[in-house]
Formats: sequence, C-alpha cells, structure tokens
Amino acid sequence: MATFFVDRAEHMAASGGFLRSVAEGQGGVLVIQGEQGIGKSALLREIVRSGGQASGDEPECRFVQARCLDRIGTENAYGPIVDILTLLQPPRRSFLRRLGRSTVNAAPELVSLVPTLGPLLKTAAQVVQSAIDSPSAQPDSMAPLMQSVARAVAGALEDAAADGGPTVIVLDDVQWLDPSSLLVLEHFVERLYDTELSIGVILGCRSGPGNEVGAVPEALARWELAGWCTRSRLAGLPHDAVETLVQQHHSGPVAASLSARVSELTKGHPVFVTQCLRMVGANGDLQGPLPDTVGPLIRRRLSGLDEETLDLLIIGATQGETFDSVVVAKVSGHPVDRVAGRLHQLSRRQGLVQSVPPPAWAQDESADYYCFENALLHMAVLDERSAGQARDGHGRIAAALAGEGAEHAELSIPVRLEIARHYRLAHRWDDAARTQFALARELAVSGMSFSEAEALSKQAVESTRKLSAAAEDRDLRLARAIELLLSLTEARWQGRPGAAETTDLEAHAQEAEDAARRSGDAEMIVRALLMHGRVLLKTKGLQPCLEKLQDAVRLAQEGSDPALLFAARSAYGGQLTKRDLATGLREQLEAEEQYEHGLAQHDAKDRVRHVLNISSELQLGVNLFDAGYLDRAKDRLSRCVERLRHDPVNNNLPVALNYLSQLHIAMGSEDEASDALREAREFDERLGGASGWHAYNTALLALVLSHGPHAPGQRHRSRSLIEEAWRETEHTWLLDLVPIVRNLYAEVVMNISGNDPDDLAFGIRLTAETVRETSRTGMVRSEVAALSLQSRLRLKQRNAAEAGRLARAAVEILDEVGDLPALRTEEVLHHAAVALRAAGCEDEADGLARRAREEVTRKANLIDSLTDRERFLRDVPLNRAILGSDAQA
Repeated sequence: MATFFVDRAEHMAASGGFLRSVAEGQGGVLVIQGEQGIGKSALLREIVRSGGQASGDEPECRFVQARCLDRIGTENAYGPIVDILTLLQPPRRSFLRRLGRSTVNAAPELVSLVPTLGPLLKTAAQVVQSAIDSPSAQPDSMAPLMQSVARAVAGALEDAAADGGPTVIVLDDVQWLDPSSLLVLEHFVERLYDTELSIGVILGCRSGPGNEVGAVPEALARWELAGWCTRSRLAGLPHDAVETLVQQHHSGPVAASLSARVSELTKGHPVFVTQCLRMVGANGDLQGPLPDTVGPLIRRRLSGLDEETLDLLIIGATQGETFDSVVVAKVSGHPVDRVAGRLHQLSRRQGLVQSVPPPAWAQDESADYYCFENALLHMAVLDERSAGQARDGHGRIAAALAGEGAEHAELSIPVRLEIARHYRLAHRWDDAARTQFALARELAVSGMSFSEAEALSKQAVESTRKLSAAAEDRDLRLARAIELLLSLTEARWQGRPGAAETTDLEAHAQEAEDAARRSGDAEMIVRALLMHGRVLLKTKGLQPCLEKLQDAVRLAQEGSDPALLFAARSAYGGQLTKRDLATGLREQLEAEEQYEHGLAQHDAKDRVRHVLNISSELQLGVNLFDAGYLDRAKDRLSRCVERLRHDPVNNNLPVALNYLSQLHIAMGSEDEASDALREAREFDERLGGASGWHAYNTALLALVLSHGPHAPGQRHRSRSLIEEAWRETEHTWLLDLVPIVRNLYAEVVMNISGNDPDDLAFGIRLTAETVRETSRTGMVRSEVAALSLQSRLRLKQRNAAEAGRLARAAVEILDEVGDLPALRTEEVLHHAAVALRAAGCEDEADGLARRAREEVTRKANLIDSLTDRERFLRDVPLNRAILGSDAQA
C-alpha cells in the first residue's frame, strides 16, 4: 500500500511558522506529541519533506534527522547526539566509517567529533574509576565533570549547527532518549533560548500510559514552563481526512457509508484506519465482520502467510522493530540468500515490513535491514509466539549478535546492549549478568554515562539474584554488582531519599554484605562493610556507621593487604574524628604509618592507586589542623594543593583549597583564605553543575567577607553569596556538609544583621534546625557549633538567660566528647564565657575564659615559625579577644 499524508493542516501551519522563526534567527524547540501510531513520525517526515522543498517566501532550512533506539535507547549513551553531530560534520563521516563504528563506543566517537573532549574524558575516566574503586572518594566529585562533558558537547553541537545556515534538528522517539543525551540537550536548548540562533529542534515524543513520567517528560515540562519549547499534540484524524484516505486507497467506487463507518470505528487513529482500508474488497466496502480493535485486523493479515515466512517474521519481530536478514538467517538456519529473498518479497507484496537503511552501528554491511509497518503490527507478530518460543528466540538472537568466539568488548555499545537485552529476555541470567555488569562499568568510566550505567547495574543485580545459589562466584558477583550500583548512585542517595529509598539502601547494603560473607572473599567483605558504613551514616547516623567501619578494620587487620587495611582505617578514623578528634586523628596517623611500612614489603603500587588517594591525605591534614598542629597541617595541605594543581585527576582541588582556607582564617591570613576560596569556586564553575563543595566554599567566602576589614562595604555581597550557597546546598544535600553550611548561613546573617530582629530570628531558626537534624545524624560537631551560634544570637536579642543555657549545653557536649573537627574549641569556650557573664554567672565565665586562653596558648606553642606564631596571636580577632579582654562582654 502506498503511504499518504493527509490533513494535519493546523500542525503543518504551526511547523511552518516555527521554520520561519528559525530562518529569521529565532531558534527554539517544537515538540510533536501523541499516542503510539497517531502519526507523529509521518508528520515529522512531512515537515522535513515540505521544508526541504521551500520556495518563494518560504524559509529554506537544512534538516538533520536522527531517531532514538527503541528498547535500548535509554541506555545507548550519547547515541542520538553522536548521530546528529556526524550528520552535521560530513567530512568526519567517512572517517567514522573507516574507523568502524561497530567496534567503538560513544566516547571515542565523541572525541573524534568534539576533540576538546579528549583530555576531559581522560581525566573523567580516572576520577570515575577512583570513585568506583575507592571507598574514600567524594560522592559528588563526578557531577561537575558530567556537567562539563555535557556543556562541551552542547557547545560543539551549537557550532556545527550554526555553521550551515538555518538548521533544524529533528529527533524522533525521544521517549527513548538516553539521560546523557538529554543532559546535552538541556544545555543546548538553554543556549537556544538565551541566544539568537538560526537553529531549531523538533522532537517527536510518544504520550499515553507508560510515557507520562520519567526524565524526558519532566524535562519537556520544565522547558515548556520556562518558555523554551512549544508543544503540538496530535489527536485522531477528522472525518474529512479519513474520507481522503479512503479515496486515495481505493481508486474505484466505494460504498457511500464507508468513510463514516471507518471514521466511527477507528476514531481517526491513522494506524487503525490503514488496517481497516486493507479490508476493503473489490465491491468498495469492508469485508466481513470488523472488530472494535486493531489487533484482530492485523492478525487477519498474518493468517495469509505461509509457515516459513511467518517464522522468519517472528524471528525478526523477536530481534526488534528493526531487524536484519543475516541475524534472521542465522537463527532460522536457512541460507542467507533464501531469507533475504523472502523478506524482500514480503516487503514488496504484503507491505508488512519496509526496507530501511542500515543503522550506523550495523555489524554486517551485506545484511538487509527492515522495520515493521508500524509498532502495533510488530506487537501482533510477537503475540504469535509462546513464552517458551520467545525465550528460545531471544537466546539464539543473542548468540547470533555475539558471534562465534567474538569478544563482547570489541562490539559497539548498541550491539552489546542488544545482546544483554536478549540474554535477559531469554532468562540466560549468567550471560545477562556478566554483560550488564561489564557494560555498566564501561559506560560509567569511559563515557561518563552514569544514569545509563545505573540502569545496567540494576539489571546486573537482578540477573545475578536469579542465578542458582550453587552457581560459581554467584555471591561474589552479587556483592560486586550491588557495590557498583551504590557507588554510581551515591551522589544522589547522599541527598534526601524518601522512606522507601532509605529502606532500599539499607536492604541493598545488607544484601551486599551478606553475599560477600557467603563468598568468603576477604577483600569483598571489607569493601561491603565500608559501603554499608557509608549507607548507615546516611540512614541511621554516626554511631551505627562507626560500628560497621570498625568491623571492616578488624577484618582487614586479619589479612595481609596494606592497601585494604589503610582504606578501612582511614575511613574509620575520618568518621571517628566527628566524635573523638584525638582518637580519630591517631587512627589515621597509624594507618598511614602502617600502610607505608606494608607497602615496602608488597608490590601493590598499581592496585592501591585507587585506594590511597588524595582525600585521605586531605582528611589527615585538616584533622591535624583541628588538633592544633597548625604547622604540620599547613605543610600537608599546601603540599596537597600544589600536587592537585598539577595532577590531571584534580577533582579534589576545591576540597583541598577549602581546608587550606580554613587554616588561613585560623592563622589570621584572611586575604590568603579569600584567594584560595575564589580559586576553588572558579575551578568548580569551569566544570559546571552544582556541587556540595562549591556551596561550602561559597559559604566560607561569605563568612570571610562578613567579618573582614571591609565587612561594612561587603554586606550585600556577603548576603548574596550565602544565599547562593544555601540554594546550592539544598540542591546537592550532602549529609556532611548541610549542617556546616546552614551554620555558616546563621553566622553570616548574625554578622551583617546589625541586630535586625528579623535577621536574628531567622538565624535562630537555622541553628534550631541544625540541632534537630544532628540529634538524629549524630553530627556532634555541627550540634555544638549550632548551640554556640544560637547562644550568641539570643544574646544579641538581649535574652541573656537563654543565651547562657545554650552556651552551657554546648560546653557540656564539648567536655563529654573532647575536641571536634572543623570546630575551634577556644571559640566555643570564649563565647560561652561571654554569654554566662551576661547571665550573671561570673565564676563559671571566668573558668571558661581561662580554658579558652590556655587553648590559644597551647596552639601558639605548637607553631614553630615565629612569624606564623605572632600572626596567630596578633591577627586573629578571636585570639585577640580571648587573650586581651578576658572574655568581657
């Protein structure tokens, strides 16, 4: 049957106006949306056809078309973007063909199309590898890199599209768009809105049940709300359009009531109309009783096929909506030529399938590729199989795609995704799990495709669970798959999970630990315990986390692996400092000494590269600072910063600069602190995307500006920065950093308030929220800081009694647990003395003031440099107040 395009006059008029806007330099996004089979793809084809034939006053646009892959599209990282860039850069197309797209994945293709990505992806791969393999990586360290990759690709897409005059990118079936491509489109669409460009984007998107939720519908809703896109929703064809189709299909006379009957029966659904018209007989009327759904009509067409042809069609349908003759031949056992001939005849005579160009990742250039006439026909053919036949067919297709003796790693990502899908549908769980796990790691490390990797790691977990308990390495593989899943999603679950997600987290972590213990693999057991500890820190608080990490240390001590023991002791010591600074610091120093001794006796340099990472050294540096060893801390942190400035894997540079800036503040070098914080912010801003550490550094800079020598002139800037920091913190919501930034918010507000009642009340609300939160999480350091801040705020409100009560509560906790990280003991003692003196508790205030002086003197005596010691005593306002005023209010 010939293909006709009818009606859609309203939508064609809207698209014409859109194209004119693009030609005039007003780019934008047009979304064609409708249920399956309603005619989205036909409308897109007509827009491209008519737009390509523009003449006279009509705009002339260049059209570039791509389509998301069904079923595997959401995991085919950057697939549509690579296709679009390839079409926009014709000179590179032959290069990709020579390279052999069937043997590479998206990352090398992106580098060939966007050369500036090369160094970035190389760095990103090292960072992600470390984040996956090391228990001490920062959970949000990958997010800025991912945003940076997306921005670079979006910029290359803009440059390529702008280079050939007015350009329209047409992307169909975006309901299957992968998250990495969606992130690129987000940046690209934002640029279209902010800049006058002769670039348009037309998206075809399926609506209806199963397509109303998810990343793509949410993005389209955001774009529409922001005014970035316009939607055009398709409904059924009107009666006159159905009548036109009837006349075009049947050249002879037709029954007078035929158009009305078809229109009523089908409600104008184009696919249903088409199937009904195939039932029109020689007399110009519908033949036989017609059902009220399209399925029986399609099955009636299939009933006329011979058994061999139907079997070939079923195999093709099992492969997918698009299939190839070589795979069908391998699975059926028939000669390739015979199958190719049968499929060709089927496309020419019955019209059930249509010949299509081979996809870019096609394995066999000699194969013929076909797609079904429509998705409903494809589904009807699938219904011809039994469940057992379906599983057997998927298994044989997976084997045909994989090839005999071929290494999966040599195949393209889309083909490997298809292999994994068919293994899963064949219930070949062992093969499925191995393929899914390998793909998940590769997509995360080499392609920065975390969402796609997350989906595959979930599939790997599910497939591994289905293996027999007696299967070889089943438990070890399950533990590894769950660890990978939790590592890939940590930046998100360190945010604000709901109750259900929290339960899933704990269940996953416990399942990984149980599986690791059953496997008997000592290293995996320790790794599972470390991951379980991180999960418990989020879901249950510090104490359960410490207990789990202590178990990991005990087990690692029983082994002979210095790297594993170092990782366990560093993780435990780092968390312990939040409750017991001295013991936690000692644990970390002993871990470092033990590691260095063990490394001299083991050839473990390559394997421990991912475990002995910069974050452990940074943590130790800041803990030395917290304990008062300012010289040692300064040397270590300065060394870390310099190393990171020249290290390609330098994603922890903002963290190192944060710690170094805190030390500068404590030693009276606020200008140096400001410089370090600005460098840290600029580093993260070059990468793009929200980051918890960018928020923390912004908050610290706001604090410096709020009480520095230029504070009166910087109040507006300070408030603007702290509000920006809190918004970013609410977005990233890293558990360790949230109460710290909230306390900084309260302190900045207090410093610049000028005793404004509303500001003071707001600061009290912030600190009260921190106290409530830390009572659950066990973050004692932030609780003490919040109580001390709240006491100072109450004193500004002239509520001395309440200020004294809060100050006493802060000191009581400090006396119970000892010095705490990122908290100056002398500061808490000094402000408590001020509050209690105001409350009339002179003797108690004198005692606290004396303790504050002793603490400042102790730290000063630990500074070897006379210049640094004098600066510490002279240039730090807090120290001058403690030593000079005896804590007088």
